Amino acid sequence: MHWTNERFGNIYNPAYIPISHMDYSDQITFLQRVEGTISVLLHELMYNYILRWNDENIAREYFKEDFPPLTDIVHNASVFLINGHFSLTLPRPLVPQIVDVGGIHVGEVKKLPKVGTIICVCFM
Repeated sequence: MHWTNERFGNIYNPAYIPISHMDYSDQITFLQRVEGTISVLLHELMYNYILRWNDENIAREYFKEDFPPLTDIVHNASVFLINGHFSLTLPRPLVPQIVDVGGIHVGEVKKLPKVGTIICVCFM
């Protein structure tokens, strides 16, 4: 999400980078840019004031009370692996620590077996 960009120092500006969950092309209108900016701001508020504190409480419940804050742990991360592929998304700037790894689970291509073909034609 958008908050991962901030953690790694990646530039994310919804004024020229379309929001991925809004299904816009790279030719976004002014209103789509405004909508994207508002969406990013709402996501940031929701994450920083609701989700992050919930995550901290869960971490303290299951780990020690002296567990470091999750923000400290996240800011010490060296790499962020994204389940995406550059061929399926619009171009966007990424710092070297953010890596698209989508598709690495795909194995070698196997040829399909030759079978007889059936041609079905329907004239209605």
